[in-house]
Amino acid sequence: VRELRPSTPEEGGFDVVWPSTNESSDLFAETVCAQLAAKGFCVVQTFMSPAAREEAVSVAEAGGERHFYRMKQEIEGDYMGYESSSKVAHLEHDPTDSIDA
Repeated sequence: VRELRPSTPEEGGFDVVWPSTNESSDLFAETVCAQLAAKGFCVVQTFMSPAAREEAVSVAEAGGERHFYRMKQEIEGDYMGYESSSKVAHLEHDPTDSIDA
């Protein structure tokens, strides 16, 4: 048995995992802030149910059927990066989704 050393974000890995409980959200926020301060970006690993993944793919492939929009200028740079041209859309969230689904 040996310790797993995940790949760096530049190699396809991630910096931090989205917290599964509210108790771990402070450490998560601290880690994200530290990564942003150190290198200007942070790659977050999230977990979704198969249904949520299918919806995300369907939305991405919808060809204009879903309303994508730019975030408010005041916050866009902090969320999307200052050189971003990305847009966002809201997905329905089922609170019963879990990483075990």
